[in-house]
Amino acid sequence: LESTNNTAAPLISEDKKVDWTASVFLTHIIEALKQYLTDTSTTADKLFATMCGADTGLSEATFLKFLQDLPEVKNNAEAFFSEEQIKGAFQRMDIKGTGVVTKDEFLEQFKSRYICTAVVSMTDSLVVKGGKTVRKLDIGEVVDCLEEPSKDDATGLLRMKGKTEKDGKEGYITLSGNQGTVYFETYSSYAAFTK
Repeated sequence: LESTNNTAAPLISEDKKVDWTASVFLTHIIEALKQYLTDTSTTADKLFATMCGADTGLSEATFLKFLQDLPEVKNNAEAFFSEEQIKGAFQRMDIKGTGVVTKDEFLEQFKSRYICTAVVSMTDSLVVKGGKTVRKLDIGEVVDCLEEPSKDDATGLLRMKGKTEKDGKEGYITLSGNQGTVYFETYSSYAAFTK
């Protein structure tokens, strides 16, 4: 038992309030919901309204029922989630622990975030050449996506406009270099925990 506890220790926070495995399930569930949004040409706002109906918040029971009936989950053996996994994911969204997820808490899950994997500069323009450095970003910093990534044709770099969570600075960052160097990876609670 002690060996099992030691092995699982990184997956549960010291204060036992953050279950990292639930974060992983939530990430996969949000990916399935994003696929549903794409398939149905709808938005996260409309999805929340559909799930809640006349209610102002999303209950665990409603979330569970919706996901169990979702074709992107129901018809995909790899995307199957147990009732316990869905409930754990719901609890990760329910920040205040009220049993109801607000619209803001729900929509927060659909924001694109990246976590820095190598020290990189944030500049004031999409084009690297001639751009001024806003500041350096350190490993483990989280950046919110403000514009979809695009390629700088002159250099072949994949760049994106973002906003740092640390100090709210905005600018352009290089997600990946033209030689295959990766400076950012998609954010997850687990990735943030391990950085």
